[in-house]
Amino acid sequence: MQSIFMTGASGSVGHYLVDILAPDYQLYLLVRNRAKLRFDPDKYPNVKIIDGDLDSIPLHSEILSRVEYCIHVATAWGGEGTERINVDRVHQMFDLLNPAILLRVIYFSTASILGRGNVLLPDVAKYGTDYIKTKYKCYTKLPNSKIYNRIVTVFPTVIFGGDLQHPATFPSEGINTIRRFSWLIGRINLEGIFFHFIHAQDIARIVRYLLEKPEVEKNYVLGNSPVSFSEFTKRAVGYFGRKINWQFKLSPAGICRLGAFLGVKISAWDRFCANYKDFRYQTINCASLGLPSDYSSLEEIMADWRVLQK
Repeated sequence: MQSIFMTGASGSVGHYLVDILAPDYQLYLLVRNRAKLRFDPDKYPNVKIIDGDLDSIPLHSEILSRVEYCIHVATAWGGEGTERINVDRVHQMFDLLNPAILLRVIYFSTASILGRGNVLLPDVAKYGTDYIKTKYKCYTKLPNSKIYNRIVTVFPTVIFGGDLQHPATFPSEGINTIRRFSWLIGRINLEGIFFHFIHAQDIARIVRYLLEKPEVEKNYVLGNSPVSFSEFTKRAVGYFGRKINWQFKLSPAGICRLGAFLGVKISAWDRFCANYKDFRYQTINCASLGLPSDYSSLEEIMADWRVLQK
């Protein structure tokens, strides 16, 4: 049985990955807080929990030196130590992998560091949050790794997901805000703003596909077909029974004022995104790879969110 060293198992994507990989692989899961796990590791004979975080990576050199795969999902979202965790410790972990045994690494970055055409977005270095800046820096350092030819980078777009057995992602939790302010949000047309979305379960299916596919590319942006903000709000509030007959357009400055009204802290990155607007990429998804999906539409994702409310 081939083995996988994985970080981020306590998160939403991590839980779905355990679902799809545990039956067929030996999993070594680096977990900082076991209390966040919604599955019983004892029910999975092929799962071994390793207590620790990315700062403890050197302690696990023996395991890292003999696994065939590594999936790195964990991240620091900001604050003190973000660069240490998102850049230094990641490359330290990759250095401990054995090129003579290693078959593939799946490294999770973020589509936020990319611009149109799937190319790196230089403005990230100036306007990005700590999280986005460090993801940018880590990615640009990958070619220096001794295992670079084994690394596949995935760039998720907006991730939804979560139910009684899986933690909710931040966007799925945000659907509560859409429901609360549906009378207002459904009327808003942020003209020219487009984005992609994907469900965490679909990400898990794609990751397994990329692990096992003999020939792969270096980079993949993960997302379903893009939607405009206007279409998204109409369909989202329509799920709550509110019919929208008209919308008013907002400028980038208006977007920031609206965010302040809703109690959202507006950062330099938010302002940059409001002006950049068009975050459409060349993406892959379950449909494009011939994989099954239960969450390819907004309505299916909204139905999944309803399960979280029970």
